[in-house]
Amino acid sequence: YYGKEAWERIGKWRGLLGEENYPTIEEAMVATQALDPVPKTGREYQQTYKQNSRLPSNPDQYYGKEAWERIGKWRGLLGKK
Repeated sequence: YYGKEAWERIGKWRGLLGEENYPTIEEAMVATQALDPVPKTGREYQQTYKQNSRLPSNPDQYYGKEAWERIGKWRGLLGKK
């Protein structure tokens, strides 16, 4: 009905269902630091990110290299700057 462009724009099923990932890496960083327990490593993040359906499984890939490096990679995402 609506075509591939519209489907991509709303975020596929997640967008249609109102479950989009955080639009910025900074918002994802705040949400990551609110997890319980707060992850201290990338491995721990992989075990806890599902507590918040808006966090991506691979934030480095989802937000891109520039954003990932801007926040300090895993150290920034996990609040260890």
